[in-house]
Amino acid sequence: MRNILIADSASIVQFVLDRILGKEGYVVHYTKHPRDFVQQVQSVQPDLIFLEAEIGGGRGYRICEYLARRPETKGIPIVLTTRVADPDQYDFNHWPGVIKVLRKPLSSQQVLEVVQQLPERREMSGEDRESEAM
Repeated sequence: MRNILIADSASIVQFVLDRILGKEGYVVHYTKHPRDFVQQVQSVQPDLIFLEAEIGGGRGYRICEYLARRPETKGIPIVLTTRVADPDQYDFNHWPGVIKVLRKPLSSQQVLEVVQQLPERREMSGEDRESEAM
């Protein structure tokens, strides 16, 4: 069973992702606030994080940097979600740990394509996770 952490300020996004991922057998955890995020990451030990770029007034980048600096979290892949009309203009793909950028509203197909392409990560060491995320 894979753990997925959703960090998004919009309850509807959490609901939609829970419906999509829950049907596929993923265990879904949530946080709306950056201040709760670190504790959630430590307790959940997610295999994947869906992170809203604009969470907490634009703290998404700082969260990515924080995760990338910590040995126990630097290999966790991050799917960045955004409501920005043209995500390419913000260079989100170069944020630390980000493997994919999805524009809201999210579709089931987009979400499932991302999670189904991820190999099992529990068996990987931190170095393996880091090299695969690049």
